[in-house]
Amino acid sequence: MMFQKKMADAFDSARTFFTTACGRMHGSGQPEGISALENRLMQFCSRRQPLRIYADTCSLLCADGEAFLTAAERVLPQYQAQLLIFQSVLAELESVGQKTPAQRQNCQRVLARLQSLERAGVVRVCIGRSAGFSDPNFISDFVQDMLTSNVLLISQDNGLGTTAARLRDFLRPCIQTEYQIFSCRLNRGALEEVQDGAAAQAPQKSPQPRRAPIPAAAPPDLKWPRRESGFSCTPYPKCNDVHFYPN
Repeated sequence: MMFQKKMADAFDSARTFFTTACGRMHGSGQPEGISALENRLMQFCSRRQPLRIYADTCSLLCADGEAFLTAAERVLPQYQAQLLIFQSVLAELESVGQKTPAQRQNCQRVLARLQSLERAGVVRVCIGRSAGFSDPNFISDFVQDMLTSNVLLISQDNGLGTTAARLRDFLRPCIQTEYQIFSCRLNRGALEEVQDGAAAQAPQKSPQPRRAPIPAAAPPDLKWPRRESGFSCTPYPKCNDVHFYPN
């Protein structure tokens, strides 16, 4: 009895230790005190290493944009990871704030937050190939990044997200890599992965009946035609008669 009591006490102590260290779990398996957004970001950072994380302009300005930056501030330092922001995204934020008065305060708040996170080492500003538009920067960098790491794009743009998700398969004949590109969107405090449903939505073609093979025609005579003596080709025009460049 004494031995069993000691074992029970030891088990209770161990359970208390792990409960305190890890936090009590919700019914969904999410640790208490950690948002669903942080939990999902932690899963990507822990399971998809090495990982490069990008965010575009529309994701930073959406209703969950500030919550995502808070999640990045809390999670990324634990994995020595950074949020990559193109200079073109900063330019787009400034442009939206100037052209859309309703978004001016939101843009200013996001820019100030990014500047603070950059000083803290959570955000790293990247120089893209395009200074005015961010989409070409994402695509060109993803092609290079997926040779050495996984890529996570946070975007509310369905077109950009779907293109990024298809990029690896599109380039498969040219680029052989084990890494993947993941595209996610922010939705009510959650991080939802964009699924490429093009294959599922494509209509299924009914099988065509097999046709009888058409007999091949007789091969043509491949002998070079004999020329008569004195045959000459049409002479090339004089150089003075041909203008390769405009005057």
